[in-house]
Amino acid sequence: MIFLDLETFSELDLTKCAVDRYAAHPSTRILMCAYAGESGPVQLWQEGEPLPDRLARALQGEGPLVAWNVSFERTVLDVVGGYRGMDYLDAMVQARFAGLPAGLKEANRVPFFNGQAATSKEKLLINKFCRPQKDGRIRDRNTDPEDWAKFCEYCMADVHDTRMIYQWCAARFPIPDRVYQAWLLDQRINRRGLPIDLDMCAYAHQEAARLEAIAHQQLKDLTGLDNPNSPKQLMDWVTKRGYTYTSLGKEFVKRFVEDPLEEDGPAKDALRLRLACAKTAVKKFPKILQTVSEDGRLREQFKFYGAHTGRWSGRGAQVQNLKVPRTPDDKATLKRCIEDLAARRPVESLDALSFCGRPLIRAPKGKKIVVSDFSSVENRVLAWVSDCKPMQEVYRQGRDPYIDFATRLWDLDYEEVSKELRQKAKPGTLGCGFGLGGGKLVYPCKCACGEKWNALKPGVHKCPECDTPVQSALLATKTGLWKYAEQLGMKLTQEEAQKQVDVFRDAFQAVCELWYYLEEAFFHCARAKKPQKVGVLRFEYRAPALAIILPSGRPLFYHNPFAHEEYVKGGKERTIGFEGVKVSAWTHQVTYGGKLCENVVQAIAADLITDALGRIESDPRYELVGHCHDEAITLTDAEFNDALPTLNGYMATVPDWAAGLLMAADGAEGERYAKG
Repeated sequence: MIFLDLETFSELDLTKCAVDRYAAHPSTRILMCAYAGESGPVQLWQEGEPLPDRLARALQGEGPLVAWNVSFERTVLDVVGGYRGMDYLDAMVQARFAGLPAGLKEANRVPFFNGQAATSKEKLLINKFCRPQKDGRIRDRNTDPEDWAKFCEYCMADVHDTRMIYQWCAARFPIPDRVYQAWLLDQRINRRGLPIDLDMCAYAHQEAARLEAIAHQQLKDLTGLDNPNSPKQLMDWVTKRGYTYTSLGKEFVKRFVEDPLEEDGPAKDALRLRLACAKTAVKKFPKILQTVSEDGRLREQFKFYGAHTGRWSGRGAQVQNLKVPRTPDDKATLKRCIEDLAARRPVESLDALSFCGRPLIRAPKGKKIVVSDFSSVENRVLAWVSDCKPMQEVYRQGRDPYIDFATRLWDLDYEEVSKELRQKAKPGTLGCGFGLGGGKLVYPCKCACGEKWNALKPGVHKCPECDTPVQSALLATKTGLWKYAEQLGMKLTQEEAQKQVDVFRDAFQAVCELWYYLEEAFFHCARAKKPQKVGVLRFEYRAPALAIILPSGRPLFYHNPFAHEEYVKGGKERTIGFEGVKVSAWTHQVTYGGKLCENVVQAIAADLITDALGRIESDPRYELVGHCHDEAITLTDAEFNDALPTLNGYMATVPDWAAGLLMAADGAEGERYAKG
């Protein structure tokens, strides 16, 4: 086993192009390679030197090569070095499986280690030596010998720390075969890539630029400002015309524009134009064009073990959060927009373009895109894990879970529930299973020490951790199901949100009991270090972490778990928590039964999609090119008539470890990628 890290030079910017295009560019070359065995010092090879025997043997296939985020090293060694067909292991995957951060720099900050963490100086050296300077000069060991020596030291330090973290994790939290096989599948999917309609993407980008320019000019004409993009100039202008907030942050602007109590007028008109110029969905078009490979495939878009639960996350163009049309009007708008783009006609609006991310994924000639999506997978898993009979009966009878919940909310017969009421029942159906309360208005506070909390009124509040006075946010935010509904695009009153919580807890009591049992099991396992069992879940202490063993056998790790109990007026008060990753930082985190329930349900859903992708991969009629949360994206021959029902069958198959789980899947097929 050889640990290594490469530093390369290229005229291309790796952050703005596909890694295979970067590696294949004529200017790309390997500057140095730091490497080390399983013990002993880290060594360094530099461009122009003879290849050392130990490194040469490793590059000829003697044992696996281990790197942090190994896809870069593998691609460069394949294309630039000509070393193909070797075995690789990813130290980042081992760290993520063990519950550590995805970044080497962040992982080094975990108290278990005393690594030589990367710093901002390393980035400066990378900018100096890995690409041409703005004036076109190329810097190297001859022009800057002192900085070059530091650059070499940083490269060697990365290998030292990669080896240290990998070996520490592998000794305590070895990756099971099912996770390793899933990673191998992930690598194949990432290397295949999603087929992109480049002509449509380029025209969509052109239309987005045109419409943004029009909106910008309209804003300039309306305000008379030299630069309406200047927050200070625009803030002064809209404040004089009735804008009531002290920030132009998107949430403030959106709330003002949508508030019926705020008068219509120039301020609202100007801020609507500002929002129109800030459509994040259309920003994906240039990102796709920058990072797509020469053959029109968009690669390396899926990040394995992106979440603590084992779920994938997105990277690059973020195809996992492409905007989906929800209403009939949105779908009609998307259809017209696709027709306009295909005919090279002007598109009606930026709103229309924002729905066009998915259709840019287009099957090659003679092929079709076939997608299949789990149906209500998290609710089905929740019903199974909690053994909630009423919830299971909904799926056993083939009833729509939203309609079923609506009958409970408004005491209606199943046939009486309208589309509007079904839609209004979605927040409670999807959000109440993990302990959310009804919600209230709070003012978020954040201290320099890292502590975050919510105040019930605006103003200055003392930090509960270090007693420092902290100014709260000026804008109140909603919490609980009230906030969750807003995120789904539903407008509930606080009373309606609370009613959905009350009805859910009354109807599905076994789910509420599961929250309690999970919290109890975590508490006692953390305190006594003895195994606990909750239905199909097991709790074990594997120093220095508490492990929740999922039905598949895969563990979730919670490092340095703590469990406190104190007597307060009215009874005992318990606090449970652990150390883990939160927004890339390693922090103490307090948890509770509902949150643990969410963790295990999402983790089981991740295992289900992993198994389903494996079944699809084994069928040579499908080319598995991507996935989006609980959805598989495949290419197959256009003449394969049973492609969709067969794919749905692979998705809905219940694995042996989930006996009794009620599964279903549905999908769509066509020339372009569309939501099923």
